[in-house]
Amino acid sequence: MGAFERRGLDVKFAETQGALSAAAMVGEAKQYWIGSSSGIATAIGRSNGQPIKSLAVYYQKTPTVIFTRTEDRIAHPRDLYGKTLGLVPGSITNEELRALVAANTLDRSKIKEATVEWNAYALVEKKVDALMDYDEMAPAELLAEGRRITMIRLSDFGVRAYSLNLIVNDAAWADPAKRLAPRFVDRSMVTVAQQLSGPPTGVQTRAGWEATIKTLETLDLLAKPITVDEVAIFN
Repeated sequence: MGAFERRGLDVKFAETQGALSAAAMVGEAKQYWIGSSSGIATAIGRSNGQPIKSLAVYYQKTPTVIFTRTEDRIAHPRDLYGKTLGLVPGSITNEELRALVAANTLDRSKIKEATVEWNAYALVEKKVDALMDYDEMAPAELLAEGRRITMIRLSDFGVRAYSLNLIVNDAAWADPAKRLAPRFVDRSMVTVAQQLSGPPTGVQTRAGWEATIKTLETLDLLAKPITVDEVAIFN
């Protein structure tokens, strides 16, 4: 018997590419009404009218990094000037890049950009000088292979926003029959903890969401103003 089944949950999984598409899928609730996304994608989706809210936040700060070959000596955002940065279409990291540019008053026109796939091949094959991803994903895989890479953590350079979180569809949350979400939160936190060096708390605060919303407002990424209570559930 699996971990979800032991808690009386009949859970089906679907994989999407990117937090924005995950938020849209939960918002539609045609088949899936609860799932993981990111704080930025959740706020953007809510401002676009998607009926979603955050139940828990696993990453209190973004784990997104810009990773490069160590021999290229790219250790600061400004070191990207004149270099080629690979970007994945539809990835929430594109919005996080905008936040990094704004927080560090970078001239984005001085950074060359190229479209890449959801893997690190472009960096390994030296088609680009840098890529973006969560630190425990492609960067961790490269380190495990013995490759020397340098990571620029966006959270160290002014990007203040919630990242990986658990979201739920509004109508589903209002349905008493589906109020088993807290048990899903419990199990999903255990699953995430198995992949991290330390256990996630799942805690989300008003201050954390205010910072996330402020970041997106500054970048003009919200279709309309939203409040903390519109984007998160605290009870």
